[in-house]
Amino acid sequence: MSQFISQYFDINFMADHFSTVFTAFVTLTLELFLISGILSLIWGLILSLLRQVPGKLGAPVRFLSIAYIDVFRGIPLLLVILLIYGGFGALSSSAATPGPLPEFIAIPTFFGKPSAFWYGVFAITITYGAYMAEVYRAGIESVPRGQMEAARSLGMSHTQAMRYVIVPQAVRTVIPPLLNDLVALMKDTSLVSVISPQFVRLRDDKEVGVEETSISQVTDQVKVPDASKSANTTKLNPSKLIERTVYTKVMKENTMVRKLLLWKTNKEDTPDFPAYVVYLTDFSPNRKTPLERDIKVASTEKTAQKLFNEMAEKNFVGGWEKVS
Repeated sequence: MSQFISQYFDINFMADHFSTVFTAFVTLTLELFLISGILSLIWGLILSLLRQVPGKLGAPVRFLSIAYIDVFRGIPLLLVILLIYGGFGALSSSAATPGPLPEFIAIPTFFGKPSAFWYGVFAITITYGAYMAEVYRAGIESVPRGQMEAARSLGMSHTQAMRYVIVPQAVRTVIPPLLNDLVALMKDTSLVSVISPQFVRLRDDKEVGVEETSISQVTDQVKVPDASKSANTTKLNPSKLIERTVYTKVMKENTMVRKLLLWKTNKEDTPDFPAYVVYLTDFSPNRKTPLERDIKVASTEKTAQKLFNEMAEKNFVGGWEKVS
């Protein structure tokens, strides 16, 4: 029992770290909650209005909005966070293989916040917008049908009736259930932590270099058994360059460079290393992130050569000139 209390209810530990936790709450959790909450409320209202579009022409819009709401109400938020975090960067228009998303959306850094923060905002908005859309829909359908008929009889269009008559009454009705969703959203902001680990820096007056780092700086934070024992060393053979190709392309008075390398690591007998590596670097000075990299590994030279040829065919088309 004492071990359980000391592990989870150590009052002294809580008191010592309260200021750190509170600062993180104000500067991170609260900001994430406010931005995500406002965007989710807006996005949910838009979805609910799209679901109410009348007529045959509005049928595709209704179908798509209903499908979106049903799908994202059934997908766990954690999965959406991981999909956005792992997928948006690869879909960037500035990647080695350009994707459909503009760089400012694929790798967002608005207002100085890291990309992981905005990936969390996107995921929460996408998911909770679907939940809130159903709350708004219930509020809209709770307004007596006579209200719409009276508005239309006064000459209002469907859009005007929704804006001036139906939605104002519906929003007042759904405030309590929306507050429930906002409370759940607040708690689910903790899931964003899985894509943005925070490392504790013990001293602000010292830049840590490799030669200055001791094992105690790790073991003081994480208990490692037998940390005092020396690590086993393995003598590795030098690697060997098999093929090297360099291409250039001039665009908007800037010279872009792509280099493709294939080398044998001479570590095929070591399970911790790949035997062959194919390495593509793409340098474009007019991009926000000038240098992009793509690395593939293989266990045989035949497979590595195939990967090399595929990457060359894919990346050296459309005006690229071979220089070496």
